[in-house]
Amino acid sequence: MRLKIFIIAAVLAVLSPAASYCIGKPGAIVVFVAGDVRIKPAAEAEFREMKVNELLYVGDIIRTGPQSLASVILKSGAEVRLNESTVFGVYPKGAGREMSALKEGQIWTKMLHKMAKLDVSTPAAICCVRGTEADIRQKGRLTVKVYEGHVDVMNRFGKQPLSAGEMTSVSGPRSAPSAPRNIAASKAGKWHEAIEVKDMGAFLARILPDAGVEKRTVTLVGKDGIKRNVVIRLKRKS
Repeated sequence: MRLKIFIIAAVLAVLSPAASYCIGKPGAIVVFVAGDVRIKPAAEAEFREMKVNELLYVGDIIRTGPQSLASVILKSGAEVRLNESTVFGVYPKGAGREMSALKEGQIWTKMLHKMAKLDVSTPAAICCVRGTEADIRQKGRLTVKVYEGHVDVMNRFGKQPLSAGEMTSVSGPRSAPSAPRNIAASKAGKWHEAIEVKDMGAFLARILPDAGVEKRTVTLVGKDGIKRNVVIRLKRKS
């Protein structure tokens, strides 16, 4: 009887949702860490130190402390940089939907190729980022600034499309996004420039090993302003 109970318990442990996170495909890779940055894997109860080159999975949560920064590359092809005092979830709705979550704090997003896309869920609204460089801040109210491309900010009370040079805010989950307004020069965020990712090509190759057979050259502009060509795989398997 004891042996039978043990076998049943072992099978349930293997089939449990927590275990499935461990054996699933990674949803992101850590490419930069500075200061107190911690991660709580979906299968674990506590936060622990997060390190560069670590793979992240569905349901993992990242937390940055004061004066701390981090950056991850999502499997969809988006780079997400995290400012201090930020809580960010990797694909909490499932990898198929590719919905990440900004619970609080501030992130900066950039699509690394034309096929990349990112939906960010916040307590106030969902931000659909397409081919875009954008800044999303959730501190009491949601503030979204678009520097390149476009973002749709939406909740049940309204939808606000934003183009480059525009911003909007949402006071809460029961309020519609405000009308777009131009980003004043004094309001343009620069915090993300303190993050410099080295060996971008190596990180992309590791997080997109099964993306397909088609290779394309992506031009990345470094902090020094120098353009560098990186070859990555973009076409996914069906």
